[in-house]
Amino acid sequence: MELHQDPRHCRERHAGRVQNGNDVERLKRIVEDRDYLNHTGLQLPARKEYPEGHDYELFAVLALRLVGKTMAVLEAKRKNSAKAGEYALQAMDAVCHVEHLTESAWLASYFRSEREWDQDRVNALILEKTKQHEWLQNELEKQHREKLERMKQLNKARHALGEQARQSVIDEWNKNRNQFSSGEEAGNHFADWLAAKGIYKARRKSSNARPEPYKARTVRDWILDYAKDEGFKFRP
Repeated sequence: MELHQDPRHCRERHAGRVQNGNDVERLKRIVEDRDYLNHTGLQLPARKEYPEGHDYELFAVLALRLVGKTMAVLEAKRKNSAKAGEYALQAMDAVCHVEHLTESAWLASYFRSEREWDQDRVNALILEKTKQHEWLQNELEKQHREKLERMKQLNKARHALGEQARQSVIDEWNKNRNQFSSGEEAGNHFADWLAAKGIYKARRKSSNARPEPYKARTVRDWILDYAKDEGFKFRP
């Protein structure tokens, strides 16, 4: 089959490929497509589109950028551990690819300098390094998935404890609904009631902070939502 060498076709192929995946995957595709264009003898994009150094330098800069994004997420007021972990994982992928590229370049340079150029031998060594990189990447992704699953289970456990606390308040309030003139008064009372019973918000496993009591407004909202569903109105 004759290779289609229409430059417009290659630009469309390149644009479609780089839209998918994370930043590291997109940069890998950009480099691959650049090499594809060069291999087929087609016209390369204008130089400003590929401000070239060595390929490993491109991935090293990307790794630093991803580390910066990781730190920015962790230092934000509303931390997103999952997003930070995703950026950190991508940074590690970029660093591993830098190592892969530098070792591949060194191997090729070594064999050329020693006049022992053996393409099959070089390809075998590069393939071995590639497999090591893929194994490491799979391990990192596995650890990331396991961490997300642990976070998911912890969140479910915290939600279950919160639901138990809510149900305890509702059951106690139902014993004498007319005891309080407003949801605000009931919320203040039952927030203190929970604390007196030693019922606090669930803490993260690694947290050394003191137990955090339920806020009165949270307990008030539990009671008001339940009262609304029951058609109960506090007396004026």
